Amino acid sequence: MAYGPLYRKGLSNHLPMALTALDRLGAAPADLQRFFDGYEGRLEVQTEPRETRSLADLDRLAEGIGGAAFHGLIRTAYALEAGHAEELQAALEAWHVSSLPLGRSRQLVLACPIERPQGPNIHERMRGVANHPEFQQGLVSDGATATLDEVRDFALRAFWASRGDFTALHLVTATHAFRVVNEHHPLPIEPFLAALSAAFLTLKPMDLDVEVPATDATWDELTRAAIASPDDHTIKLVHTCREEERATGDTRFRTLAAFRIRGSQAS
Repeated sequence: MAYGPLYRKGLSNHLPMALTALDRLGAAPADLQRFFDGYEGRLEVQTEPRETRSLADLDRLAEGIGGAAFHGLIRTAYALEAGHAEELQAALEAWHVSSLPLGRSRQLVLACPIERPQGPNIHERMRGVANHPEFQQGLVSDGATATLDEVRDFALRAFWASRGDFTALHLVTATHAFRVVNEHHPLPIEPFLAALSAAFLTLKPMDLDVEVPATDATWDELTRAAIASPDDHTIKLVHTCREEERATGDTRFRTLAAFRIRGSQAS
């Protein structure tokens, strides 16, 4: 049975992403079935036929990369990691239906004289930021372009400085997803920088000049805990952090995963 990309008037379907992350973390078939059984009931059946899409559509979809808290991008990355053609079609459709063009910038815009927007979800709060003329005027159109390494460092620090804020979590998972998709089909970074900026400006003010400490957690400990977790965002964050440490050697990602896991275990 095919499920739609959204449910309950705008929430993203995380089921395929969580199952992919669980599989890559080494979950057993019984673990995958347990998560599926606990999640499936909230979803809505896909009633409309999906259009045929390909990676060539990313040239257009990239302009709305921040939609639904970056979940079109993230789901596409997971489909590519899984090598699943049918899921890639569904992921690109999810990106299409949630597209949110917010502008372009060559640099992250981390300060802007606007009030934090109100809204029912990350998507609408990001839209609220982008609707401010001050934000659009602050987007950087010339000079050097931020690198993915700079974006990665920003996302790490934002997560830590915010003590694992839910929106900041998406900055981390989106940055991993951008790297994965970009390896398959080059994406312009300028819409991504504008979207990351809009998401960051929905957060409470914070000091990004923080050091992310080392952790004594092991990946064996963290992956076991993620596999046992019923929380899709915890599962995806642990997968993201392990993959980014593997790709970059940056052990700060393990600290982020441990913070999420140990915080959920303590609550």
